[in-house]
Amino acid sequence: AGSPSLTTVISSIIAGNTAGGGNPDLQQFATLIVDYSLIGDNSGTSLTEAQMADADGNLIGSAAGVGIIDPLLDPLADNGGPTETHALQLGSPAIDAGDPSAVAGAGGVPLYDQRGFGFSRVNDDRIDMGAFEAPPDTTPPTLLAPPNQVLLEDTASGPLAILVEDVGTDPNEITVTASSSNTTLIPNTDVNLMLGGSGANRTIDILPAANQHGNSFITITATDPAGNESFVTFSVEVQPDTTPP
Repeated sequence: AGSPSLTTVISSIIAGNTAGGGNPDLQQFATLIVDYSLIGDNSGTSLTEAQMADADGNLIGSAAGVGIIDPLLDPLADNGGPTETHALQLGSPAIDAGDPSAVAGAGGVPLYDQRGFGFSRVNDDRIDMGAFEAPPDTTPPTLLAPPNQVLLEDTASGPLAILVEDVGTDPNEITVTASSSNTTLIPNTDVNLMLGGSGANRTIDILPAANQHGNSFITITATDPAGNESFVTFSVEVQPDTTPP
């Protein structure tokens, strides 16, 4: 029998395999279309290595390049349903990395993942790569706030450190906001509550309003892409300037 003239791979994982011929994951014999998929090793194909998602949403490793991509799969196990599956580990690059237009039960997309009824094919508003859909993310980020502050009237705090973490989520994808309980003393503006930094290491620079003193509570809120939120609060005391004119 002849080889197929076209092979299409969408929202899939092909990785971690072994083969005596030296091309463990794929051997390309015809036209190969790959979209929003993870290919651990591109040996035997015309696919270009992409350690970060390429224009087609693919993650493609290469034994001859930077390296093979590990999809972070658990061993084959009974995760529910009639067949064993490889569960996606926390932090797997396959989570929420499939075709963003995929809708469960529409356009050829199954209503459920490989396990069947009760296991939706799309969680967190975006399909995962592979046959196993990770459960919805319900874990909020964690925050470490600056200590309580005592400032002198008309004096800024300077950058104060905020540590942001979230298991399984790139900290760069976490949105951080700040608010003041006393907006006369510290208005809720980007100038008076200046957020900076990136990733896990953020900062806030507090500038009280001119000629104001008193107390305020500053609340820092972190929101991950799944909508989970956490917040921390610290106090700011602005003391009057008693320096003689």
